[in-house]
Amino acid sequence: MHSSTLPCAVLYLMIIAYNQLPLYLSSKAQQQNQLLSKMTALTIAQLNLRYENPHLDMLISTLSDPDFDLLVVQEAADHQHKQIKALSQYYPYSFGIDPLESTPSGLALFSRWPIVEKKIHNLGYKGGHILEVIIQSPKDAAPVQIYALHPASPRTEKLWRLRNAVLTYAAEQVSASSLPYKIVIGDFNSTPWSGEFKSLQQNSRLKNSAEGFGYIASWSYSKDNYVMHMLSSAYIDHCLISNAFIVLNKQYKTIQGSDHLLLLTELAIPVTNQNAFISR
Repeated sequence: MHSSTLPCAVLYLMIIAYNQLPLYLSSKAQQQNQLLSKMTALTIAQLNLRYENPHLDMLISTLSDPDFDLLVVQEAADHQHKQIKALSQYYPYSFGIDPLESTPSGLALFSRWPIVEKKIHNLGYKGGHILEVIIQSPKDAAPVQIYALHPASPRTEKLWRLRNAVLTYAAEQVSASSLPYKIVIGDFNSTPWSGEFKSLQQNSRLKNSAEGFGYIASWSYSKDNYVMHMLSSAYIDHCLISNAFIVLNKQYKTIQGSDHLLLLTELAIPVTNQNAFISR
């Protein structure tokens, strides 16, 4: 063995451990959740359906889970519009699936909370759409602002720049909003230790809801071969949230026909008398 092999391997493992450590540390908010006697729960499911998924009809029952308050999907193909639209029977509010809206950048959002505002941000290129909605808790009128996105996979320098532009734009929109409860969610095509992800988190002043729940390989190129699965996996599906939220739990499920996991994020909004709708 070359004399430099072992030191390089140790250094490599130290770099990995340093970058992944925050994902295994519980946040102060999580430690405080047992002290709260009153809160409004918000359970969010997010999934990259995968274009041409042959099992989409079978997935509808899974995605209609009554425990999901909000469902955010990516890679919702326009030719599968009718199948995806079937979710509307379970979620009274939706955005991104009406005929005139189609599914911009393959994005669609379904909610059991009323959608009181909605907007499509079009940055002018493929993967350059962001769905913005404000949903309002039927329990205590707490508004939650959500930005759902799916920027391009950075396979080339041009796509890398376009992905970064979407993340930068999202951070600008979030930082300009005065609402206390904000979420940026989707397939970022970026790992949590990339510079672009860190810039998004820093500039938007949002926290990673995954902190304390470990590394979740939300996407993998291969599921058949264990070695290839480990080598090709990446944590690229994220949910960034305001510090005002309390993270109760983070889970994942394997979904047939998709190369992504379905991620579940359980949040809580402390109930206060300040949760009335706030104008931006």
